Amino acid sequence: MKPILKYLKVFLILLICFLGFAFLSCLLPQKQIQYHIKRSLQQGDLNEEYTYVIGNNDNSRFDNFSDALILNEAYHINSDNILESMFLLKQNKFNESQVNTLKLATENENLDLDNGYPRYWHGNTFLVRLFLMFSSYPRWRVFMYVISSLLLLLTCIQIYKNFSIREALIFAVAFLSCNFFIMQLSIQFFPVLVLSLLGALFVIKYYKSYTSVCTLSFVFGCLTIYFDLLTTPLLVLGAILTVWLLFSTKDREISLKKDFISMIYLSFLWFSGAVITWVSKWVLTYMTIDRHIFIDAKETFLSRTTSNMDGTDFQRFDAITKNLTYVHWSVVLVFALVLIFFLVRHFYKKGYTNAILFFLIALLPYIWYVFAANHSMKHYWFTFRLQIITIWGILFAINSFIKPKVKSTKEKQDN
Repeated sequence: MKPILKYLKVFLILLICFLGFAFLSCLLPQKQIQYHIKRSLQQGDLNEEYTYVIGNNDNSRFDNFSDALILNEAYHINSDNILESMFLLKQNKFNESQVNTLKLATENENLDLDNGYPRYWHGNTFLVRLFLMFSSYPRWRVFMYVISSLLLLLTCIQIYKNFSIREALIFAVAFLSCNFFIMQLSIQFFPVLVLSLLGALFVIKYYKSYTSVCTLSFVFGCLTIYFDLLTTPLLVLGAILTVWLLFSTKDREISLKKDFISMIYLSFLWFSGAVITWVSKWVLTYMTIDRHIFIDAKETFLSRTTSNMDGTDFQRFDAITKNLTYVHWSVVLVFALVLIFFLVRHFYKKGYTNAILFFLIALLPYIWYVFAANHSMKHYWFTFRLQIITIWGILFAINSFIKPKVKSTKEKQDN
């Protein structure tokens, strides 16, 4: 009973913070924000819905569609009707494309608004409004790039300090193999990337206390749903599980059963935080503005998890094969071969338990693809990045069989 009360208390504190953040964001001077959105359109970053960085490869596609939608929501926040702005986030009615819809909004003040997008919390919209107070969308992209790069660098440094250059490179290579720079430059993808890196850093700090990591997992489940629009939310959980397993087992005996159960419990807490945060949005929307969205939420959930897209049935495992195509597996293979070279020279027979656990983590994206088959098939060009988790799992599993450069406390005791 005590753990339940503890997590309910944590959730209530987070809920107050979520509502307070949204409320304060809605109070920001709208004219200044609208001015910078208009400037953003003039600066040319949003001329097309989907632009490609490398040829016409889908794994390097920018989601300007969603970024324009988020800017449109930010443009139409109305401080005279804060509750409606907080819970519905209306925009002008869709016209040809999301970018064109945003342009029309900046050129016409009296357009009809749609019914909003109330299924999500839209924390990223409230966040970007803070920056739009001072600058435009292109500058925000630079800011996102710098912040996420620094967080990745800091995480790799912390891993290097506790292990070796191998483990730090494994963590980085997984991101590089999935063109993570797209996530760095998109409002739509940025929150999950930052939460994944922050989750990793907090676990590094508190890994010696499993209770603290449990709380972190729950908190980051809540934060993910608040800021994300169902892009690659599982990446946050994958980062927490991977870094926890890497750090928590370096100075103690590994128990396959015990550590597996611990991973299941961390996953349960993350999903619990995510679900309760999501459902609370629907309940609060109904209570505050009398908008019944439960049927819409149910229908969307069913459509995203079905094995049908645009009237055509497909096999759920097709979602896996579709997403497999877009990872730079050649990069992963080269790095895996380098690890195998070290493995042959410095084989560590006690690493099999860790390897099994990392391999189980590697399966997480494919469980998601099978479950959310429609979503994974329709949005394969960004859901493929969930396989960052898979790359971590595979490479860290191989690395588990390489004798540690510096003996851990556990090994010293064995000797």
